[in-house]
Amino acid sequence: MTRDEVRAVVERNIAEVLPEMDTDLIQPEISLTDLGANSIDRMDVVFGALNDLGLEMPGDRLDGVEDVGTLVDALWACAASQGNSGRSLDE
Repeated sequence: MTRDEVRAVVERNIAEVLPEMDTDLIQPEISLTDLGANSIDRMDVVFGALNDLGLEMPGDRLDGVEDVGTLVDALWACAASQGNSGRSLDE
């Protein structure tokens, strides 16, 4: 899977968890909190993305994740460490 595919999955999960939010606001440097997500919403986004990507990730790998971009980076790194970085989500 590509980094862009990971980003698309994260953005889709944000839009599903926060349906009233303007999706044009989703930018790498914005936090989920700034998008209107409470703590449960943030976990729903993360777990939804992990599920959609077929990944398992220990919670400590999310330390330091403060915005959409760093979440995508963390998920991308997890995919790479699990050998999923070269596989398309369509496969």
